[in-house]
Amino acid sequence: MITTLIYFFMGIGLSMDTFSVSLSLGTLSLSQKEKNVLSITVGIFHFIMPLLGNVIGNQIYQPFFPYTKYLAAFLFFFLSCEMMFSKKKTENYFSSSLLTFLGIAFTVSMDSFTVGVLLGMEKSSMIIPCILFSTLSFLFTEFGLWMGKELKKHYESKAEKLGSILLFLIGLKYLLWG
Repeated sequence: MITTLIYFFMGIGLSMDTFSVSLSLGTLSLSQKEKNVLSITVGIFHFIMPLLGNVIGNQIYQPFFPYTKYLAAFLFFFLSCEMMFSKKKTENYFSSSLLTFLGIAFTVSMDSFTVGVLLGMEKSSMIIPCILFSTLSFLFTEFGLWMGKELKKHYESKAEKLGSILLFLIGLKYLLWG
């Protein structure tokens, strides 16, 4: 019971990146289908990445660890700049872009990979944590998208700029602290 509660709080912590990103993406005019695809993709990645971390472990992760934060930072900086400076409507850039959603899902679930490595060292069963991480990240993504949409309703043009700044800050976080 206590272990499940610990996994629950770990899942909440792991879902904070996806909440922040989905909050900024919620300021765009994404269709309900796109929101569902993003949320489901993030949920799936938060299920798969800890499993991969558990299987692959420290043997492969350690040599590549310094570079994953740069990949994440680059992706968030790119999205931020595209959102802020795009001459075309930003909504058009994100609409139907499964590749963008896959990149976002991969990036926000990289910390789940690390948790999978750590849980693998403890020889823990991965089923319960993966289900919790997946479910919580899905819910936090949905909530962030909804909250971003509400921000846009009340603050119109400022909400998209806020979303862009938020993506930039997340990229900076990855660059400086991994």
